[in-house]
Amino acid sequence: MKTTSSTIVTIVALSAALSGRTAAALINFDVFPNGSPVPDHTLITTQYVSLGVTFSSDSPSGAPMAIADSGEASSPPNILVGDWVEPCNCGLYKIFMTFIPPLPNSVGMTLISVGDGTAVVTALGSDTNLVLDAVSVTHGPSAGVGYGNHDPIVLRGAGIAMVQFEIQQTGSIIDGIGIDDLIFPFQPILSIAAASTNVVLSWPGILTNYVVEAASVLSPPVQWQPVTNHVDTVNGTFAITVPAALPSRFFKLRQNSP
Repeated sequence: MKTTSSTIVTIVALSAALSGRTAAALINFDVFPNGSPVPDHTLITTQYVSLGVTFSSDSPSGAPMAIADSGEASSPPNILVGDWVEPCNCGLYKIFMTFIPPLPNSVGMTLISVGDGTAVVTALGSDTNLVLDAVSVTHGPSAGVGYGNHDPIVLRGAGIAMVQFEIQQTGSIIDGIGIDDLIFPFQPILSIAAASTNVVLSWPGILTNYVVEAASVLSPPVQWQPVTNHVDTVNGTFAITVPAALPSRFFKLRQNSP
């Protein structure tokens, strides 16, 4: 029995959703998900949406900015600041991260250059009035601008939908803030799309140690077999093309052993 492309797409979507495993996404603001470098003074908004996160700010531009500062970055060269507005309000604006879907349990990052100011980082639920966790970091009144300080933090809570960063000035010196090495659980998704008489299976290019497997039925014991079709790389995404006019098959991503 043959299936139409619309039928196989439905089956693939179900299989991909059921078979996903949690990995870890690391964003250091040095490279985009497709592997290309992030230029200095780049406004960061939706470039990491394939990993499930977007960025915004309360700055005039509405977006935080990646700036090259190897002396400050925990993983050089770039850090993310609220914006870079002259005269230099460097890192004085809030940074907002929105996660879609919400994170299951935690998010970590390194706070950059916290000195005598107080960095307040808050994890919010889908109802942004719901505070799930909050962390405050300061190095005290004699710390100045905190150049070179790195403070790793972790926020925990079920269903983190947004994280807000802000710096509260507590001393006579204006103290800015940046972030680096953002890490959070990432649900690998095997996406599907109809393409003429074919179906294209795709997944984020950061998942270099994942392979696609297929099975004809889901009755135990399920016999998953590797899909050996050629893997293309398109705009930082891996993709496999399979004919739609095949017996029904279920597909999943599997992580190879390290």
